[in-house]
Amino acid sequence: MSVARPAARSLLRRSLAAAPATASNPAPSISGSCHQFHSSAQLAARKRSRFRNLRAAEMGLVTPEKIEEFSKKKFPDFTEADKEILRKRYSPEQLEALEAGEAAVDPKDLTIQGRLRNDPYKFPYVEDFMNIVPVVDKRPKTKGPPVSDSEFMLPDDFRDDLMKWIQSFVPKDINLDGLSDEELQKQIEKWGPKDVDTLEYWFERSAMTDNGQGSNTALAPALPEKVPGVAGLYKAEQDPADEGRDPEGMYQDLKKRTNMNLRDILHIQTKILVTRWVSNQTRLGKVKSQYVLAIAGNGNGRLGVGEAKSTEGMVAVNKAKQLAIRNMKPIPRYEKRTIYGNVEAKVGATVVQLYNRPPGFGLRVSHRIFEICRAAGIYDLSARMPRSRNPMNSVKATVQALMSQKDPNEVAIGRGKKMVDCEYETCLSLELSQAIEDLGGRLGREIVEDRSHLFWIINFTPFDDQDERYRTFFMFSARRSYSSNTSCSKGVSSGGEASPPRLTDDILRSGSRLAYEVELLRGETLSLAETLTDGLKDDVAKFVPEGIQDAPERRVDGIEPQIPATQAEAEGKDGEEGTAATTNEPPYISQLRTLTVVRSRLDSVIKTFGDAMEFVFPPSELSTSSSFLSVSAPDAGGENQSTEEKGQQVLQKLRDEITDLSSKSSDPVKGIEDAAKRIEELKELSVIWKGTAEEKGRAKFIENLARIVEERHRVLLREMDQSGRRGGNRDGESIARKETGTPEPTGAENRGYGGYGLISQLQKIRSGL
Repeated sequence: MSVARPAARSLLRRSLAAAPATASNPAPSISGSCHQFHSSAQLAARKRSRFRNLRAAEMGLVTPEKIEEFSKKKFPDFTEADKEILRKRYSPEQLEALEAGEAAVDPKDLTIQGRLRNDPYKFPYVEDFMNIVPVVDKRPKTKGPPVSDSEFMLPDDFRDDLMKWIQSFVPKDINLDGLSDEELQKQIEKWGPKDVDTLEYWFERSAMTDNGQGSNTALAPALPEKVPGVAGLYKAEQDPADEGRDPEGMYQDLKKRTNMNLRDILHIQTKILVTRWVSNQTRLGKVKSQYVLAIAGNGNGRLGVGEAKSTEGMVAVNKAKQLAIRNMKPIPRYEKRTIYGNVEAKVGATVVQLYNRPPGFGLRVSHRIFEICRAAGIYDLSARMPRSRNPMNSVKATVQALMSQKDPNEVAIGRGKKMVDCEYETCLSLELSQAIEDLGGRLGREIVEDRSHLFWIINFTPFDDQDERYRTFFMFSARRSYSSNTSCSKGVSSGGEASPPRLTDDILRSGSRLAYEVELLRGETLSLAETLTDGLKDDVAKFVPEGIQDAPERRVDGIEPQIPATQAEAEGKDGEEGTAATTNEPPYISQLRTLTVVRSRLDSVIKTFGDAMEFVFPPSELSTSSSFLSVSAPDAGGENQSTEEKGQQVLQKLRDEITDLSSKSSDPVKGIEDAAKRIEELKELSVIWKGTAEEKGRAKFIENLARIVEERHRVLLREMDQSGRRGGNRDGESIARKETGTPEPTGAENRGYGGYGLISQLQKIRSGL
């Protein structure tokens, strides 16, 4: 302790104060303990061991016999087998040294005096130092010391060393000098060095003249091909059913989650829609990562979206695709081609509006929505994005809109009904079957289907109460089906009684059965008529020498041709004779006549609807609202024309036809008469569209055609009057009537056949000419 310290100075001051004034007085003895004047701390008593000592009695080593038994058990002598193993590893001199060392150490001393080290430098583990631990022990120096006179190889030395290295791969029993070039090439390919040996020569072989001895480097030895304890732990499991197409086991977890096999997973369509780089600020700086948004779909109504982020691009891509496959969900589709109504979804500032479209419309959407629709199996759709067009939000909003469609089944359940209650299949089938039985072949049907419409055009003749009820019922069902089909968004959103596709399918199935029964009836009629005609030809000639005349074709509306009064009187006079003659006819003659009438009636019905299919009406001639409910026939044939173009061509063709008949005919009266008959046919044909949105438009068009004929009729009358005045006749028409004895026409005759008065006027013109 230094005296400069405060404690030392106070202690020294007290000692000097206690000293006597004179040295003659002896110093009194100080009793008590004496402390050393030193800065080090006092040593404590001997430290006791933390472990209890084992006594010899506890170990059983009390008697010499126990000590001997323990020594032989723990320190046995070498057996002959051990000595044989040692002879293989050591030379005789080394073996003698080992035996001398074993003899110098008494096992009894090891038993009594042997103990583990307890010094501060002892090892924390028990080891006999037989093996070298690379982590703890130093690497053994297997190489000798470097050659003192070694130097870097010259070109000649390098050439000799290279040749010596190459010859080390060839077996010594092969003589390379006696081989041909081809055999030498084969031996080189077989025994020559591989790429790994070449790289090892260039990077690990010494470049000095030390015979490639190398040096005892401080680097750890390279890991072996198979690390003990690690080999096999990271081996990917392979399924034999995968046929070796997934060697890395990338899809094994996906197979377990989706319960799909690898073939189905690989057939799913995947597409990367959004890719961008993002950064994450950390304490080590900005860490870049790649963000990937992918979609997956089977093209048949299932769609999924997956998002992934990783510092490696391929890892993010594979993870996003697998997540998209895992997240696949069903998408509602109408007719497996478009959506139910119009839907809208919003994600962030992006709004996506999707609209259903008719068949053949296509996908008129942006490129990302196009890929989504193609993956989901949607082929007719249009879309709008009125606000932001962020790529990621647009994809999410589109998928959200497709998922948010209203299912007609759910709408029916919400209204407390079932889809079966909303269907018309049962009612429609019973009504149509009863109609066929009641009308007996007087029912005609035509199914017209184009890209955007499905219609039923039907006609019942004659128009009695029963037929009118069937016609009204069926036309109402057809208009309802078409209205629901064209505006299915309103029908679904408002929760209609039946969904458009189901109602359309019901009408289609019922109409198919109706068409089948009509065609079956027609075929049976034709076959029976041919059989009776061919098989009974001799009998017919025998009983009816003049032959059977086919019944005249009747008009579609069921109005029979007018019979002159003279002919009616003649028939009235011969009524009794005709009745008697008819009574004497054989039954098969009446049946044959009936079948002939039925066949002619079916032909007229088919011809009527064939004309109706050709009478296409353009939507532009109607109002905007009624154009959506049009039931006009579509364009037939191979020409790819729209309904508007086809309708305009048909209308122009009819105008030209009426103009040619009324103006360019050699006989003007005959031409006007033919034009009037043609207008009457169009008027009768327009009955098919009765009760539809096209009724007024078609009636107006036919009225315009009638005005053309009436104008031509007035011109012709004016010419007749002028020619009569020039000839001195004031009224050529009345003079002609007096000469021929024709009575004055009545009001009913003036009304004419079709309501236009053209036929009676033409008769006047003909009589005047």
